[in-house]
Amino acid sequence: MNLINNEGKKQEGNVSLDMLRVVVMFLIVLSHVMLHGKVLEQTEVFTTNYYVNYIIYAFISVHVNCFVLISGYFLSTKAFKYKQIFSLWGKMLFWSFFILLFLFAIGVVPFSFKTIIKALLPFTQQRYWFMTTYLLMYCLIPFLNAAISTLSKKQYQIALGLFFVIYVVLQNVFFWREFTSVNSRSPLFFAFLYLVGGYLRKYPIERKVPWFRSYVACSMLTAISRFILSYVTIKIFGTMYGETIFYSYNSITMVVGSICLFMTFQNMKMNKDSFLGKVALWISPLTLGVYLIHEQPEMRTWLWSVLKPYQFANSSFIILIAVLMGQAILVFGVCCLLEKIRIIVTEKGISIGRKVLGR
Repeated sequence: MNLINNEGKKQEGNVSLDMLRVVVMFLIVLSHVMLHGKVLEQTEVFTTNYYVNYIIYAFISVHVNCFVLISGYFLSTKAFKYKQIFSLWGKMLFWSFFILLFLFAIGVVPFSFKTIIKALLPFTQQRYWFMTTYLLMYCLIPFLNAAISTLSKKQYQIALGLFFVIYVVLQNVFFWREFTSVNSRSPLFFAFLYLVGGYLRKYPIERKVPWFRSYVACSMLTAISRFILSYVTIKIFGTMYGETIFYSYNSITMVVGSICLFMTFQNMKMNKDSFLGKVALWISPLTLGVYLIHEQPEMRTWLWSVLKPYQFANSSFIILIAVLMGQAILVFGVCCLLEKIRIIVTEKGISIGRKVLGR
């Protein structure tokens, strides 16, 4: 099972992790409603909505880490294929360029050759930060897998412990980013998460652990840290300082919380023939497309200027939650439909091409 390159294929392995992919992609969309839709920015400090928003944001911000953990879990036992890099790049190029053409056509983006060139170079222009970082990490997979296969369990644990201290603890507690040149969007941090996923595959945790409750605890600690830091720094300095530290992907609470959520799903028993199993297997191959469509830079700017979720930032928190969920479901559903159409058209085009060449 590949994390983000499995369109149109039945997957082997744990169906519950396919469901996790679907869930975390929905959480990514929801986080973008809150972030790009400027809901967090427009919410008045220390109001009910402020607390509700940042509690929700703490729970959903494990999404990126979970995606990389899934990669490590499955790809650490697979033979590395360079063609996957080109496949991922091709999908990124497709949506980057054709969405731009659509926005040109409907007149919401002024025509520009410079913008076209940027759209045709999505990797070098870093139009999708996650894809850029993921592809750079993907190039390291042969070396990461070699380490996973050769290290003893004790050596593996020591390596993960050292990486955790360098990439997580020192980053957050002592602000050593200048020393390590690693942040939460670094390929090296993604490589660390990949190794964690590989470890969980190679050495399954047999003892019973309250994984979901641990995930809830980590998420609440993340939110509480913001509330405390916000209050204290405003009282001392007259402005907020450091309140976002534990919301970073490489914060201690986020890393531990994402592992706990991953293990919650990994331990679930989901039948592929059940309703939820079928839903997971149908939507899972579409998740990359959901990301590439709604995060295309020009689309992102236009989309949130149309939906304007920030207008409800200070409404009743019940209305706010309804708007957040409603817009996330709408964006997620439409993007799934568009990606499914792309897959069907692509497969038919390939089939026709093979028939023509076969003649």
